[in-house]
Amino acid sequence: MPPSSPSPQPLMGPETSPPINDRTRDQSMAAGPYRSPDGPECNDSRKDQDPADYPVINNIDRAQEQTFLTGSRLHLVSTAFGIANIMVALDSSILATALPTISSTLGSTNDIGWYGSSYLLAQMASQPIWGKIYTCFEPKRTYLLSLVIFAVGSILCAVSPISACLILGRSVTGLGASGLLAGSLSIFGQVVPLRQRPQGMALMVSISNIASMMGSTIGGIITDSVLTWRFCFWINIPLVIGCAVVVALVLKRKPHPDQKLPLSDKLQRIDLFSFVLLSSSLSCLFLAFEWGGLSVSWSNQKAWGCLLGFALLGIVLVVVQAYKGDKAVINLKFMRQRTIVVCYLFSFFYGLAISTHQWLLPTYLQGIHYTSAALSGVICLAFSVPMTIFGLSTGFFTTRFGYYVPFMWVGSVLYVVGSVLLFRLDADSSPGHYVGYQILAGAGCGMAIQVTFIAVQVVVSPHDMAHACNMEVLFRQLGSSIAISLAENIFLSSVNSPLAKIVPGESSSILTTGIRAFVQIAKNLPAHKQMEVKTLLDYGISQAFILPLVATSAAAIASWAMDWRKIEEDREAPVLMEMG
Repeated sequence: MPPSSPSPQPLMGPETSPPINDRTRDQSMAAGPYRSPDGPECNDSRKDQDPADYPVINNIDRAQEQTFLTGSRLHLVSTAFGIANIMVALDSSILATALPTISSTLGSTNDIGWYGSSYLLAQMASQPIWGKIYTCFEPKRTYLLSLVIFAVGSILCAVSPISACLILGRSVTGLGASGLLAGSLSIFGQVVPLRQRPQGMALMVSISNIASMMGSTIGGIITDSVLTWRFCFWINIPLVIGCAVVVALVLKRKPHPDQKLPLSDKLQRIDLFSFVLLSSSLSCLFLAFEWGGLSVSWSNQKAWGCLLGFALLGIVLVVVQAYKGDKAVINLKFMRQRTIVVCYLFSFFYGLAISTHQWLLPTYLQGIHYTSAALSGVICLAFSVPMTIFGLSTGFFTTRFGYYVPFMWVGSVLYVVGSVLLFRLDADSSPGHYVGYQILAGAGCGMAIQVTFIAVQVVVSPHDMAHACNMEVLFRQLGSSIAISLAENIFLSSVNSPLAKIVPGESSSILTTGIRAFVQIAKNLPAHKQMEVKTLLDYGISQAFILPLVATSAAAIASWAMDWRKIEEDREAPVLMEMG
């Protein structure tokens, strides 16, 4: 798809484009195909499109044929969806402060990266196909199935006797979480009137952000109590039961023509093959991070074989997506649009940076400053609270003035500065340092991270909006899932060998004792030995913090390739909000 402008555009630097609004776009589409300022030609008529590709848009088109919920029934369903989104958001961050305790209990710090990555990997890889599942199968039953999958995964995690069982449970939970997010978005569009839809979506997103922000604190409190870390998963079960009862009793079954298709046609539209390719490719990458430099050297065939498998499977995935065209799970046509490419790269880099900070800052606090899991969770709110406040402020001022690119520029620079300061933390850093640095980093992150979602909605045509926004979420989750395994590999490979010279015996290996148990051992050492251990742990964390430093810098540079645009106030079409 060639760009609409006959003259090539510069790769870097802002440029001025005319204001864009949905009324203008809709009027132009009524007269003919829509062509975005720097994107591909799009036609509002979707008669030749696979309806499974755009489930949310199709739901909007059929709004006149549906019976919306009102009154107490609407409130009950909205509450159920809100609770489901809270569960999903909590599970993404609740283990951050509990990781040292879990690794000590299960004795497998070398798997610590998988506790987070397996959840994000399953959620990310399955997200593109859940939208098509909700189109091809009855939504109410599909949502109930997602709740069951989420509950089964939570139970597996709660009763896990070994690390492998916990990783399996996290993967199953992530699969169910992806279905819950897709279902909340799809069903909400069917049962809520158009005028109330954006308001309801915004409320659910706010609830999810708050839950994600509080996850590490709640996890720390639970871990330090008599309930132990296993209650972090048991808490999901009564919530799942409550949601299932409401959905089963209040929602009505809504048949769809695609549900009458043969099972073979449904499976073909869902594209399970692409899901297998994506998840297999990333699994190879995570295995390489788990083994390389830790249990085996990077020159070992296990390590480089996994990297080779990741590359080959990734190439096959790209070829398959290119062959499928508009029916692909990952639609490559968006990669020809400069603004969208910048947004996807920005989201990927921010996924890397945010996850690394969220997962290693508790380790820094517990391992070096001897804080409890609960206290480390409270301290880490210094990153999450400003991120939420400045994110909401960016949305307010963008709505007020219409410009969003300046927030991306300023926020990305602030996050780079915050990442530099967090990288410089050491064993002698005071609370003012590790709290203040988090505030600066969180403020910059919150200011910039919302812009990509706004920009994607501005530059794509309405019938591409759902797919383009889902891919933006996918890239952010991809960065998050890679970050956890990669950061843990960098940290552990930096400290294990030198620790053997300081602490004798098996206790010298964090891989076998776990971080929190190792700290308890280190406390019994002479004062000068304790300082050596703290200095070494700080060195390992600093090495891992190079990752978000590089990622935020790359994102800041990429942001200068954004188009300078203004959003008009009148926006008649419903806005698709990010969930999770």
